[in-house]
Amino acid sequence: MNYSMDTLMRREILKYKFLNQCLKCHLLWKRIRHLKVNKVQMTYGQVYFSMYRMLNL
Repeated sequence: MNYSMDTLMRREILKYKFLNQCLKCHLLWKRIRHLKVNKVQMTYGQVYFSMYRMLNL
């Protein structure tokens, strides 16, 4: 497990980008639930999975 500093940094940046996207998505989801929009029936799992797929990690 001897990663170069560059690789480690890149992985950290990707991780933070991903978590940031998840947070935005989570806040959006909370807002949607707050408005009680029943049309949107996505579970947290589906939301996070779609975010994950979008980022191609």
